[in-house]
Amino acid sequence: MGIVVRQSIKTTIVTLFGAVLGAIIVLASTYLLPIQYYGFIKNITNQALTFSYFLLMGVPSTLIVYIHKFQEEPIKKKTLVGFSFLIPILTCSIFFIVYTFLHDSIINHYQPIDRSINEQYFYLLPIFVLLLSLVTLFESYLNSQMRVALSSFMQAILIRVLTLILLVLAGYKIISISTFFYGMVLMYGIPILAMWWIAKYKTTNFQIAFNWRVFNKIERKELLHFTWYHLLLSASLTLLGALDANMLAFYSHQGVSDVGIYANAVFIISLFVIPYRAMTAASFPILTQAYHEKDMIKVKDVYYRASNNILFATVAMGILIALNLDNAVAILPPAYSALKPLVLILMLGRLVDMATGLNSEIMSISKHYKSFFILSLALVLMILIFNRISIPLYGVYGAAWATSIALCIFNIGKYLLVKRKLQLVPFTKSSFLTILIGILIVVVFQFIPTIGNVYIDLLLRSLIGITLFLAIVLKYKLVSDVNDFVTKVKSSRRLF
Repeated sequence: MGIVVRQSIKTTIVTLFGAVLGAIIVLASTYLLPIQYYGFIKNITNQALTFSYFLLMGVPSTLIVYIHKFQEEPIKKKTLVGFSFLIPILTCSIFFIVYTFLHDSIINHYQPIDRSINEQYFYLLPIFVLLLSLVTLFESYLNSQMRVALSSFMQAILIRVLTLILLVLAGYKIISISTFFYGMVLMYGIPILAMWWIAKYKTTNFQIAFNWRVFNKIERKELLHFTWYHLLLSASLTLLGALDANMLAFYSHQGVSDVGIYANAVFIISLFVIPYRAMTAASFPILTQAYHEKDMIKVKDVYYRASNNILFATVAMGILIALNLDNAVAILPPAYSALKPLVLILMLGRLVDMATGLNSEIMSISKHYKSFFILSLALVLMILIFNRISIPLYGVYGAAWATSIALCIFNIGKYLLVKRKLQLVPFTKSSFLTILIGILIVVVFQFIPTIGNVYIDLLLRSLIGITLFLAIVLKYKLVSDVNDFVTKVKSSRRLF
């Protein structure tokens, strides 16, 4: 687990730094941009993410899994990489043609107040989809080479620095809003070039070939089968993260303005899931390799330890967010006053999701991935139906409740599936104690009055709350990897 812990910590640090930049961007956006403009760029980003994962055809998961399987067969690795990048280019080209053909239908589907802006920037979406598809592919390749921190840097820091620059320039009228919108999309070309250079010159496997015949009949069938199911699976999980926001743009009476409010709540929740994403990204390649080598002892070790670590980090991040929600609302303009209840509702679903550890990851690589796909498809249908009913009635609150309830149902099903099929359970006695401690700390702090300065209060609450949580976890040895890591740091006097 050493490399997992190191990569997780590095990735978390990078991502947290990026989150600080993200918070600055959110704050600046609410003051520098009209809420409709902010909502529009968030809406087009959500749509691009959704379509890109569909058009990637499940290739990122296939690339991560099979590049290890073909480790000793260079020509097959080259061909796998070649087709991994060819497929999305072809699918994005088809998407552009279909998208253009449906122009009138798409525009008329928006609320009347939003049709003009969507008409003016209609062709931003297909460009964005192609660029995001390439970014995702390069990230998957670098993750397969255990370059998790590098790929995280591109998204968490580089993109956000560029976004902040464009935002300031637009906010102070140095560039036009049109230049800002196009710049927000085209800037993704920079991390693509950077990650290509890293892949080409800093890894050993990035070579391209297009000889499909190097795979035998069984391998071709296996690749196509795996890719097909992971297309539907990844698309389902992507819809989970974006479907509510996309539906708000169409069915909420406030249109894309509500997307802007909802986006800020989702951003805070994205801070909540930072450790989870870092740890899963670091654990997944090792878990995949161990599973293909049929080393079930290692599979179980990675699963249990990673799940325990994820829960610890999740609770820690939840404490930080819960203690500072009032401060976050106080910083933002009055138009975003609905933020606190939105965050709490969304946090409920995400907490249940992350508490199940690596259940999604281990099911996706197991022979039971078809069952997981059916469950994921059911999740998407639930979100679709729940949101369609609740958004016209309750707006942003309806979207939040619909997503959280669907997530809770999904994770109960996922837990039962993993327990039955693989005899794995992510929870221990320590897991429940960790959650209980986190809840108690949050409850206690509700009785501590805030001080006058929002920023000082935020800092003090964060430091005291997380220090108290960490001290209790270490004292009672609730998370073995945390205790081991602290011991190593003390003995070596270095972080990594």
